[in-house]
Amino acid sequence: MALGLTGCSHALSNNESIDENEAKKELAIELKFLQNESERLINKDGKIEDKTFQSYKNDFNLLSASINSTSKVETQSDSELKKA
Repeated sequence: MALGLTGCSHALSNNESIDENEAKKELAIELKFLQNESERLINKDGKIEDKTFQSYKNDFNLLSASINSTSKVETQSDSELKKA
C-alpha cells in the first residue's frame, strides 16, 4: 500500500503539535497493521471470508478518508488490494 502521511504545520501551538504527532503515530500504526493484513489476505490460500474482508475494507477506507487519500478498497480482489 502506498499511502503517505503529511507533515505538521509549524504555525500550530505546542498542544496542537503534540496532538498531531500522536495522531500521526496512531495512523502509522494503523497503516502498518493494514499492510500486514493485506499481505495476509493476498497470500491466503482459498477464499477470503466475507466478514474478514469486510472488516479490512472498512478499516482501510476509514484510514484512507482520514488522511484525505483517494485510495479505496471496494472488491475482494488481490490486484485491488495490491494497488490500494
